[in-house]
Amino acid sequence: MSRIDACTDGDDPTSVEGVLKRDEGELRASDALTSIGDAVVVLDADGRIAFVNPTAQAMTGWCQAEALGEDWSQVCCLLEETRARMESLVQRALSEGSPVHLGVGTVLASKDGREVPVGGSAAPIKDQEGAISGIVLVLHEVSDHMGALEALRQCTAELEADIEQLDTFVQTVAHRLKDPLSTMIGYATLLQRDVAAWSADQRREYACTIARVGFQACNIVDELVLLAAVCHWEGKMDLLHMGSIVARAEKRLRPLVEKNRAEIVLPDGWPAAYAYAPWVEEVWVNYLSNGIQYGGHPPVLELGGSAGPAGMARFWVRDNGGGIAPEDQACLFSPFTGLHQVRTAGYGLGLPVVRRIVEKLGGQVGLVSQVGEGSTFFFTLPAFGTAGAA
Repeated sequence: MSRIDACTDGDDPTSVEGVLKRDEGELRASDALTSIGDAVVVLDADGRIAFVNPTAQAMTGWCQAEALGEDWSQVCCLLEETRARMESLVQRALSEGSPVHLGVGTVLASKDGREVPVGGSAAPIKDQEGAISGIVLVLHEVSDHMGALEALRQCTAELEADIEQLDTFVQTVAHRLKDPLSTMIGYATLLQRDVAAWSADQRREYACTIARVGFQACNIVDELVLLAAVCHWEGKMDLLHMGSIVARAEKRLRPLVEKNRAEIVLPDGWPAAYAYAPWVEEVWVNYLSNGIQYGGHPPVLELGGSAGPAGMARFWVRDNGGGIAPEDQACLFSPFTGLHQVRTAGYGLGLPVVRRIVEKLGGQVGLVSQVGEGSTFFFTLPAFGTAGAA
């Protein structure tokens, strides 16, 4: 007999029906296979259909009467991830004498044109002497698995991008730290060699320089700590009291304001927004310090905010500086690439950190500037009442 008669040959112990038994009479395999949730297709040794359970009929679009005697590849049209037909599955199971599993990305093209992501295997049916009399093909939908696989691929791509970004970030940080540390070492070495060779004024100048560049190095380290906190933060966003946040930022920058005789112009009111207040304060500190250092002489900074489109609130700092060339603007918020080439070096490491903060909070950063006409640095945050803002 060239075909396994899975529906009638219940007395044959080598048939699919003869596999399952109970004490009082035989439990027909076709009954069990009819109830199973997976798609089960039994083939004879020639690869032709001998049995199709209801799940397989629903999955393939072929009813039992239509499928019997057909070549398996017509009923179970399996496609690889490249959409090439999987012709050798049954032949491999027959030749190897062991189960052959479907690869990742396999889909079943049903009779009505649907494509169903599937997993499963083709396994040989052997008699007591080990001779192969057919193949049992078991399939199950893997839609959830495919979704997880796609998510894994996306995470992998994001991880690769993060690794590349981390490499350039490390290089930038090393460059930024090297300058102040080299300066500190140089002046300390001068003092160490012969303190008496330098006048009191010179020693005081050297000490002040060491302290100043030491603070620069500490600021860079603080930015690194902040960046690490941003990357791992899963906290809650609250309604902001923007006036208080800006006041705290101004207080932190008071020495810089007084030194540069800066004028800060505040608006009459602020749009309501949701975010994490400590981080928003860091954004204002960065924007304000840049505006003070690279604004006009003396610097005049105009702060403001307004309701923006798509449920976002927009905040900005407008300075009276010389503006930033278009080729430099493209680098300022970039993830740690090429920042040392920007002449306005003070924008440096801080702006990429600001970008990370604002994007983590659901907003965006940006810049509007023309050479000779000053610059406006802005950021957006979810506005009050926006769905999901809290």
